[in-house]
Amino acid sequence: MTSLSVPVVALDLEEIDPVEVGVDIHTGQAPELINFGRAILAAMAGEPEAVRLVIAGNFVESVRRRLPEGTYRDSFDEIRGAGEVAVKTMVVADEIHVVVPAWLLQASQDERADLRARRTVVHEAQHVAMQQHGEDDGGFADEPWARRCLLTVAHQVIAEYRAELGVPAPLREGIEPTLSADTPLALREDLVLIDDAYQQSLDVQYLAHNVVQQSQHFWKALAYIAAARRVLSVDEPLRAEFGHGDLWEQMGAEHWERFEDILRTVPSAHTRVPSLELRRVTDEMAGVLTSWLESLGFVFKDINGGNNSVFHIVSRHLLRQ
Repeated sequence: MTSLSVPVVALDLEEIDPVEVGVDIHTGQAPELINFGRAILAAMAGEPEAVRLVIAGNFVESVRRRLPEGTYRDSFDEIRGAGEVAVKTMVVADEIHVVVPAWLLQASQDERADLRARRTVVHEAQHVAMQQHGEDDGGFADEPWARRCLLTVAHQVIAEYRAELGVPAPLREGIEPTLSADTPLALREDLVLIDDAYQQSLDVQYLAHNVVQQSQHFWKALAYIAAARRVLSVDEPLRAEFGHGDLWEQMGAEHWERFEDILRTVPSAHTRVPSLELRRVTDEMAGVLTSWLESLGFVFKDINGGNNSVFHIVSRHLLRQ
């Protein structure tokens, strides 16, 4: 148990016994790991008094109750491609809530678990900074559907990269700059499942939404790798785990160099980015992702001056696997 002598954000516990996470609700004392998280969030926030660290016994439900009604809230879960959501930073009224599953911040003798918890909170602190600086709102509402979707994905990919840039080398593992076989495999499996469902419903909006969503998880995972390569000063070509180089080639490896080059032009959340510059980089990234989507076998574009949009399967090379 430790006391605090530095600025911290507010702490909320939801559906969890304080004893399970080592918090004394009477004295305010908490384990060092929780205090680390509160202090890091406060240090990165422009307005720490408007930030809350929420430790959730039921992570999914805590996130859902903060989301507006709709399909996204109803379908929200922890699975993201080959990985899972460990934390969710959310705007709630005039506050930012960083929702963390209780297991992540429970004291552990496992050094890797402790490292993972710290790197995760440091990453989320970058999102808090970007949100309070007004850099998390892309402002794409007036764009036609296809363009709006791809700009939004590009903006989110860039935000994830910038958040990861804020994670210093001591909190990282050596494997991070390598493309795990799970990343392309997960996307291919997801695309096959989406196509199977589409063949039953012939719902093009379902097809477009889910293909773009799963591709976004893939691109965000690649943004994490790009950030690790930059932080760890890795200049050699991207390496895929042995045995899966061919799959990586099928899934758009040709776009990697341009993808990484664009990301290298932006700083971590420690440095503010002018809105016009952020929009320029987002436009460039959206162009790359549009081409990458076509390499995956899909065309998504606006037609008739933006009044209509189309989504086509133009290649089944991944859907036949």
